[in-house]
Parts: sequence; structure tokens; C-alpha cells
Amino acid sequence: MDNLAAHQRPRHRGLVSAIGAALPGACWQRCRTHYLSNLLANVPKSAQPWVAALVRTVFDQPDTDEAKAQFAIPSRQVR
Repeated sequence: MDNLAAHQRPRHRGLVSAIGAALPGACWQRCRTHYLSNLLANVPKSAQPWVAALVRTVFDQPDTDEAKAQFAIPSRQVR
């Protein structure tokens, strides 16, 4: 994330405002657990193990460029 600060906390308007005031330019980022949970809530039960495995391959990448490249693979598979 180069020069961009990210914070992983439950989203709360007061917290988001305070972070923005203290750390201008900070972005909001969901934690992996809640991101995956929210994603899987919108996927049919039968496909959840497959989708979860694909998403975890993106999470496992060592840097942003590798994660973006890995993301392109499952993105093509689900279209």
C-alpha cells in the first residue's frame, strides 16, 4: 500500500472521521475475515468452498502486484 495508511476496524462513522482527521489520506479496508464472510453471504452455498479457496489465493500473495495478477485469474473463471 505504498504511501497509503489502511486501518482494519469495524466501520463506525465516528471512528472513520477520527482516523480521517488524524491521518489524512488514510483509506478504509475491511479485514480479510469480514470481507470473505460478506462475500460468501452472496454466493450460493454449493459454490462457497470454491469461491473461498479462490479468494484465499489472492490473500496469500506477497505484494500488491502479485495480488492483482492472482485476482485476474479467478475473475476470469467466474465470468
